[in-house]
Amino acid sequence: MVTGMLGGMYSLNVMASGELTNSEKLRAQIVSFEEAKVPAWATAKSGKLSMDSRYYINGRQGMRWDWQPGDVLELKLPEPFRVYPRKEASDAYGRNAISLFSAWLHNDQPMDETVRFEFGNGSGTNASFEMKLNFDGWRSPGQGFDRDMSGKPASTMDTVRIIAPNTAKGGTFYIDRLMVSIDDDRRHWSDYHTTTDNKVPEIDFGIPDNVPAATPEQLQDIQKIKTSLQNFYVGRSKLTEKSINKVREDFADTELKREDGVLTGRHVLTGQQVKIYQPKHLDADDKLLVKDYLIFRPYVELMLKIGQIYHKTDDAALKKEMADKFVMMSEHLYNQGFVAGSTLVTSHHWGYSGRDWYTSMFVMEDVLREAGLLDDAYDALMWYSREFKDSFDMELNKKSSNLDYFNTLSRQHLIMVLLEEDPDRRVALLNKFSGFVSGALAQTPTGEYDGLRPDGTAFRHRGNYPGYSFPAFVGMAHVAELLSGTGFELTPAARKNVKNAFMAARNYANPQIGMGISGRRPFKGSNVHGIKEIYRMLAVAGNAETGEPLDAELAATYLRLAELDETASVSLFGEKVMPEAMPQGHWSYNYGAFGVHRFADKMVTLKAFNKYVWSSEIYHNANRYGRYQSHGSAQIIPMGDQPELSRADKGFDENGWDWNRMPGATTIHLPLEKLDSPKKHTLMLRSEETFSGSGNLDNRYGAMGFKLGPVQDLKNIDSSFEMLKSVTAIDNRLVMAGSDISNDTEDHSTETTLFQHAINDRVHELWVNGRLVKDFPFQATLGQGDWLMDGHGNGYLIVSDSKVEVRRQHQKSRHNENKKPTEGDFSVAWVDHGANPDEAGYEYMVVLDATPEKMASLAKQADSGELPYKHEQKRNLHKTFDKATGVSSYVAFSSARPNDDYVVAIGTPSITLLKENGSGLDISVASTDINLTRETHSAPVKVNLTVKGAWKTATEMDNVKAVVKGSRTQLVVTAKDGIPVQFKLTQG
Repeated sequence: MVTGMLGGMYSLNVMASGELTNSEKLRAQIVSFEEAKVPAWATAKSGKLSMDSRYYINGRQGMRWDWQPGDVLELKLPEPFRVYPRKEASDAYGRNAISLFSAWLHNDQPMDETVRFEFGNGSGTNASFEMKLNFDGWRSPGQGFDRDMSGKPASTMDTVRIIAPNTAKGGTFYIDRLMVSIDDDRRHWSDYHTTTDNKVPEIDFGIPDNVPAATPEQLQDIQKIKTSLQNFYVGRSKLTEKSINKVREDFADTELKREDGVLTGRHVLTGQQVKIYQPKHLDADDKLLVKDYLIFRPYVELMLKIGQIYHKTDDAALKKEMADKFVMMSEHLYNQGFVAGSTLVTSHHWGYSGRDWYTSMFVMEDVLREAGLLDDAYDALMWYSREFKDSFDMELNKKSSNLDYFNTLSRQHLIMVLLEEDPDRRVALLNKFSGFVSGALAQTPTGEYDGLRPDGTAFRHRGNYPGYSFPAFVGMAHVAELLSGTGFELTPAARKNVKNAFMAARNYANPQIGMGISGRRPFKGSNVHGIKEIYRMLAVAGNAETGEPLDAELAATYLRLAELDETASVSLFGEKVMPEAMPQGHWSYNYGAFGVHRFADKMVTLKAFNKYVWSSEIYHNANRYGRYQSHGSAQIIPMGDQPELSRADKGFDENGWDWNRMPGATTIHLPLEKLDSPKKHTLMLRSEETFSGSGNLDNRYGAMGFKLGPVQDLKNIDSSFEMLKSVTAIDNRLVMAGSDISNDTEDHSTETTLFQHAINDRVHELWVNGRLVKDFPFQATLGQGDWLMDGHGNGYLIVSDSKVEVRRQHQKSRHNENKKPTEGDFSVAWVDHGANPDEAGYEYMVVLDATPEKMASLAKQADSGELPYKHEQKRNLHKTFDKATGVSSYVAFSSARPNDDYVVAIGTPSITLLKENGSGLDISVASTDINLTRETHSAPVKVNLTVKGAWKTATEMDNVKAVVKGSRTQLVVTAKDGIPVQFKLTQG
């Protein structure tokens, strides 16, 4: 059967005229052998062909070739394979791609010979490659036609020849599923059988032959670690008849059976290996074939479940049943080609697919050893781990802090160390592992490489990314707990740095993270309750600063998140610890260009982007409309004290969500077809500005500044769009301001969104100027002096002379992944700046604990000119003075001259907060310019300020210099890593 091709002469005419659509080009061309007899277009020169159910990939049979020395199997394809040049393949795919040939070949007898694949038209040969036969079982070559083969492929080729080795005697091959597809060019790795242009070296633990003898204490520590880890993976859940029956059902679904000494079962491959099929574009018949495959990840998860039953049961018969099932599943993996030296075309993102193969092997170590299969599993896992060679080699470098490693394979790496047979080498390996992990967690990697940053952010995909860091935190914390109390524990520097990241996560999650920092998962963002165990794990690993066996601060955070009281802390930690209160205050995370302000049960995520920090992550199938996540957004997430509530419960519901109206953001309101990403694959938009981010004073008061300058000029993205935005956050109130809002878009309005939330049973109220609005639909236009309250209890006072639109309405939208229509009822308000604005602006105040009475009183004060703050906008400067606290914030988008009672001039883009303290001044200065390149660390940035009066620093500081010149003091603040520098000035 030949599928995935257009039929007859029509296909050739279409190809000749170049009229195939991208979808048609991406449709994999598959040759499968499902007929009752050998097809007429398949012939062997001297050997014998037959259909056989002994070994197969597709369906339940493959083609058997009993070959003679030098035999030739020729396939005269009913429809020719189409091969596209790199550029055409890449254009269809949306990023660098190639035309790829892959096939499955089963060999019974390993030999030091090769089989040759040739492609051409008729008797001619245009391209070819060779495959070594040093294996038994299934293998799959994956060769790019114009990258890995000899010769020059034609655009269409109707003949495939497979040439057997010229040995003394013949042999038997099984052949199934030949395919030509378009695939990503990056991840087809050489192995022991075929060569591509991508060679990934194997792992080298680097342990010398002669190592010190292990001490009894070291071996005792290792046994403690091993027992703890095995107990963790066996699990504490009780064994039930239901769980046993579910495992039996899942095992039966594999169709594994042994007949006449031959083990057969359904084809197994990883989720990433499925992608070479381009499944979305397959025709109906091929989709059915591929749908029948077993996916590797649930397959090995089933192996772990079998191992858990094996250890939990005392029933000898059940124990034997589980052992037999586990052995069969292991043997099937080996026969499918999951062995050392076999790439199976591609094995990238291995940790996500393969992590439970390590854990099941670890749990069933004795069973595998008895069956003589342990070495095969160990060697295979070492081979596939090479994707993380920079971590598994345990030699510290800039790539060593990979968050995917800590998420998916750090504990699996420890398993490989613990399974070393030689006790002396085992100790040496564990020492090296501990030192490596300590170094990887303590270091700040250069540039944009993965790892922890000094401000508490954690990098993946060249930016702060909780979607990756939160699961990685689990691996970090668990390794720290496992090694604690032994001679192999992580260093204090490592644990201190990890704690810094964990406490940052505690600050910027309520318990969900804001959409602005959610990457490509705006409605599936991370939730700190889901990883609450990290705080307990790291707490019991000890206080990195004092050396005490318990970190009480981490323990208190765990108790709050776990909703436990101090009584529970005694059994958990061996001492009384009070649960912490909800975090309150303001924190700055300029490696992510965001700040977080918390008051009562609410959290405000203030998000920007710049030259160093991308605005959002958009994939071909994720976050298609997420362009505006970081356009100076200010999402207020309420009800942090109710962890059982979902985002949708709180009104952040994707069904009907208007992607143009990210709360707090200033955007051009586009139709969805224009808001959709202009790139088929990844878009992570940045600007040319180094400014944008957050500053804070005392981790209580804060400000965010966003300067939008030129961005990449892409279709439907207006590169003329400019704005200056600031938010000053003081306790329960936010001052929201924008100026210099300009763009050249004439057919769509520019807006600043106050709020948007779905209307549901919990979130439904809308107050407008003292009236509780129950009408639906509802619309109103408000202006200066008006106020409103959203369903979260946030009040909004309109201070500037602006046109503000308010709606309760039914909205239609699209899903961010599949673009399917969605709809829902929403409450929304926005400032309408009109089309093609020229230096437009706005100002409004948000009250986080609003009541109708409080807002009415505030509006009355405003009407008499008595706002609780004073806000000024000068050239390149937003300045706000809070009357109740005496805090001043200065958001200087470039050099500026406030010339007020305190600050004369600011010479560097920065965010400064200032507060009188008796006869002195408390000052915090933040340069949001993290000043790095992709290959260098953050370099210091000098911020120059001139303040009125003669002042000196209260204590001598290396990074703050004060020089009095007449009636003024010139300050030079050296900032680094975007972290605010706080200091006190006293009169000099």
